[in-house]
Amino acid sequence: MTDGEFRRNIFFDGIFDKLEGTQEVQNPPEDIFTPYVMSNKLPVTLICKDKLRRTRPLLGDDFDSLKHIAGPEYVHSLKVTICTPEWFHFRHGKHTYDKGVYANDDLYSRGCRNIQIDDPILVFFCDENFGGKMRQADVDPEALLDYYIQILNKCLKDRPSDMTAGIHMCRGNSTNGRFFAQGGYDRIAIKLFNEVDVDCYYLEYDTMRAGGFEPLKYLPRNKTVVLGVVTTKEPDLEDPEMLRQRVLDAAGMVASGAAACTLAEALNQLCISPQCGFSSTSQGNVRVTDEDMKNKLSLVVRTAQMIWGQD
Repeated sequence: MTDGEFRRNIFFDGIFDKLEGTQEVQNPPEDIFTPYVMSNKLPVTLICKDKLRRTRPLLGDDFDSLKHIAGPEYVHSLKVTICTPEWFHFRHGKHTYDKGVYANDDLYSRGCRNIQIDDPILVFFCDENFGGKMRQADVDPEALLDYYIQILNKCLKDRPSDMTAGIHMCRGNSTNGRFFAQGGYDRIAIKLFNEVDVDCYYLEYDTMRAGGFEPLKYLPRNKTVVLGVVTTKEPDLEDPEMLRQRVLDAAGMVASGAAACTLAEALNQLCISPQCGFSSTSQGNVRVTDEDMKNKLSLVVRTAQMIWGQD
């Protein structure tokens, strides 16, 4: 369970803006953005002007509020979502900072055992169009991907053994369901599943933009994939039988992969969910109502019960 980020104007609020050493840039000029991402549509951005320091909790107050709503008996089931550390670097490149240090929030001591990193950057490396733009800017996509994996792993290093860390591969879900990147996970699957030090992956699989389930052949036995086969961009409800079959198809790929296992074992490495939150920004999606959201979440529950049973 999580809080839906209703306190945030945009999904990355509460991280970079709370770090000392950052500075707001109003109406940022085009020349401080990397040429391989779209120009900034927001009136403000952040750059690092000094060594970064965390002197106050990042999302601690958010988690405490969620605990209060849920009650003490559900603390172990609560999840906090946190922005990926490479967000501004991907947008600003050499203009981001001279040298900085990222630090984890003290969420563990508050009872948090489940952290989801929302990462809309790694999927750009699935998109050959953006790969070409990077190479035109004299940036090696493979080297940059390796660098970002190193950053993620440093942030997750030495986390407690009972804390689950997951990464959501978000393709963008801003106003009215707008997306930014496309392309299957094939280009990064080996590194994604074997080098990124997380326990689970939240993968968007609601449209053909994400490609097929073939990359799941590289999933190790000790990791889980949450299949985002239910779209949040449109109100129409998917057929639960179709969703069940898609999960079974995905399990078949896992079972036939490098870490060969039975279909039942593969199913135990999979989950089902919406492909993203219902919006990445406070503007929301006018096409999807509150009732539509409830219906979508109910569909996820019913389909999961069809596949894995009533528990």
